[in-house]
Amino acid sequence: MRRFLLCLFLAVVLAGLAPGSGLTSAASALHAQEFRQVNIRVTCDGDEVDEVNIRPWVQRASGTQQLRWRLLPASNIASATIQPKTARWPFASTPPLTVSSGGNATVDSGPITGDDGQYLYDIIVDCGSGPTIIDPRMDIGG
Repeated sequence: MRRFLLCLFLAVVLAGLAPGSGLTSAASALHAQEFRQVNIRVTCDGDEVDEVNIRPWVQRASGTQQLRWRLLPASNIASATIQPKTARWPFASTPPLTVSSGGNATVDSGPITGDDGQYLYDIIVDCGSGPTIIDPRMDIGG
């Protein structure tokens, strides 16, 4: 039985590597979905924002790319909320999106569904004295 399972496993793996196989196509489609990451680092000094670092400030995405916002571990805030400045939102996700602290915490945009163009959005954080609004940009299309 063990030998049969090993042979079955090898057959599946080799079939996945064969040109034109369904497994190869599925793996390529999954790999083609690329995430463009926006790194958020915000530190507080007491109840006030001390430092803000958003990289890149203007993120670009097109085709099958999605955005992924990451709250860096160096941040000492509980979460960051991402929301559009206007009703226009170029992704399948429904804003607001919230990324919580915790190591490699991220939140994804979902696929592009909107028109090409520039989109202004807010990243909202709170150090305790009320919300602070950070306003980077994304460029969709290309």
